[in-house]
Amino acid sequence: MNKRILTLVISLVVLLSFAACGTTAPPPPPADTTPADTTPAPTGPALVEAIEDPTRNIHFAVLFGVGGRGDNAFNDEVYEGVAMAVEMFGATYNYAEPSDIGEFEIQLRAFAESGEYDVIIAVSNQMVDALLMVAEDFPEQRFSMIDVAVYDVPNIWSLTVSYSE
Repeated sequence: MNKRILTLVISLVVLLSFAACGTTAPPPPPADTTPADTTPAPTGPALVEAIEDPTRNIHFAVLFGVGGRGDNAFNDEVYEGVAMAVEMFGATYNYAEPSDIGEFEIQLRAFAESGEYDVIIAVSNQMVDALLMVAEDFPEQRFSMIDVAVYDVPNIWSLTVSYSE
């Protein structure tokens, strides 16, 4: 799968995460975003209407893996997808770039405690344990895990990529 397709897939995870999963993030440092829509995210049929409503501001958080943006690898590809989600869907976001795996749970919990994000996206496969703990404590918050399949957790939507020649 070429890089452009992967980037588009990652940008779509934001919208799909919003559609797939209940609701309810102060990250250092905030990204270049606009203020969040504080209206609680809808569920069921109202969720479909909200997604189709161009006035609905989808606000999400991204927790990059250790190495952060500028790693010339997966984090940068995810960042390209984030930029596309902003451009294509008018979404807004915040992000954090932890320098150590010990910061994963702290940052995920801070995002979730704020209650301002439609979805919180975890990028690194090293975040699985932290994400499972935080998702259990915040069952109404939607989460998305990129590149790792997480099963039987109703508020975590997973996106995995299969590379083939």
